[in-house]
Amino acid sequence: MKTMTSKIKLAWKWLVVSSANPEKLALTVRGFLVGIIPLALYLAPLAGIQLDSSNLSGIVELIKQLVEVGLGLIASIITLYGLIRKIVLSVKGS
Repeated sequence: MKTMTSKIKLAWKWLVVSSANPEKLALTVRGFLVGIIPLALYLAPLAGIQLDSSNLSGIVELIKQLVEVGLGLIASIITLYGLIRKIVLSVKGS
């Protein structure tokens, strides 16, 4: 089970995290988010929503920032969990 979890984490990191700067979102994901803009512009009037490209660009930027913050939060939680586990195991081993 642990191996599967680590493989999923590696795959997620490979897909979402930038290979040039680990603190940024991968260009693949950015490109996908930008690609949603024309689709949303096309489908929005069908749903009765009037959008323009500047509104959608802002929405995509917000989503990008939320993903980056989420990844930072996940990394912090994993780090904190590892630190707490190390302390607990060290105390139990003493």
